[in-house]
Amino acid sequence: RIIFNFCKNEAQAVTKCSALILNTFEDLEHYVLDAIRARMPRVYTVGHLVKLSQSVAVNGATAIKSNLWKEEGSCLEWLDEQGEALFVYVNFGSITVMSRQQLVEFAWGLANRNYPFLWVIRPDLVKGEAALPPPEFLAETRDRGRLAS
Repeated sequence: RIIFNFCKNEAQAVTKCSALILNTFEDLEHYVLDAIRARMPRVYTVGHLVKLSQSVAVNGATAIKSNLWKEEGSCLEWLDEQGEALFVYVNFGSITVMSRQQLVEFAWGLANRNYPFLWVIRPDLVKGEAALPPPEFLAETRDRGRLAS
């Protein structure tokens, strides 16, 4: 309910803006952009910024980053190794917070499915504690799972 209310409030706040700039491009999401423009005519696209971030250096910095967290390139290597195999991608986003018990319960549910997985765990995912799955979970899933932060 908290996340729903947050998203609802953000969507309402957008309607008060004089313009909206989105990280996308017309060919990818023209139907969505047309729907937004029906209610808010001044919508501009400036994408695809991920591609831009791979090639532009700024003031000696390595590149523009579109992420608030440190990026881990080893995840891309792991994904490449999976080929076209199916796997589970888990990411609770940047707002969700859970208890240690919920993290452990989710981890074992994921382990018991026996699917390959990539699980992005923010450092602050567990309220008041480090967001680390149990060592037994890591041992059980080391050959089929990948954790990233």
